[in-house]
Amino acid sequence: YYLLKHQNHLLGIKPNAKKRIKNPDPYSKKKDIWVNVFDPNGERTCNAHFKTWLNEYELRELLLSISDDLTEAYEMRNTLSEFF
Repeated sequence: YYLLKHQNHLLGIKPNAKKRIKNPDPYSKKKDIWVNVFDPNGERTCNAHFKTWLNEYELRELLLSISDDLTEAYEMRNTLSEFF
């Protein structure tokens, strides 16, 4: 219930979407870096519900493991998005 209620926004993000993060090097000319949202090695944040550190990729995988129908609908949505 927690995942479907609070993390459902992850299903609306395209699998190859990118997000902007600040460059950790203060002396670099590049101000921002673009990284994949669903990078398996991405930055983890503390999730109080699960009492562990998770990133967006792991949360999406947990969400899709709830139901085969949900996984199929997610894949169909992404296929349709690529088509258009």
